[in-house]
Amino acid sequence: MAASNIRFGPGSTREVGMDFANFGAKKVIIVTDTTVAKLDAMKFCTEALDSEGIRYVVYDKVRVEPKDTSIKEAIGFSIQEKPDGFLAVGGGSVIDTAKLMNLYTCCPGMSTAACRSLFSSAIPYIH
Repeated sequence: MAASNIRFGPGSTREVGMDFANFGAKKVIIVTDTTVAKLDAMKFCTEALDSEGIRYVVYDKVRVEPKDTSIKEAIGFSIQEKPDGFLAVGGGSVIDTAKLMNLYTCCPGMSTAACRSLFSSAIPYIH
């Protein structure tokens, strides 16, 4: 059984490139919002990906309390980009948007009803 790898503290953000390299990722979508996109955390993430030679594109249109229209726009972006990894840089709305982008990119034909059914039967998850 593999143990989870949780890191925290100064410098831990600079390790995301290594993590994606270990996963074999070649192209990552960085999901964020326009405010966080300007912060040092974002710079550290892009530098970490660059240092490992991992291509990335930035989706910075996440909204606070995202609606279905903004989620659909994000999903359309990720389907078009065809990433093999997602990096959420930000808070709850960013994390939720990235999770849905991942789900619908992996299962593009999934209906909204099927998605609701999937989540309604899921066990509790704490992030």
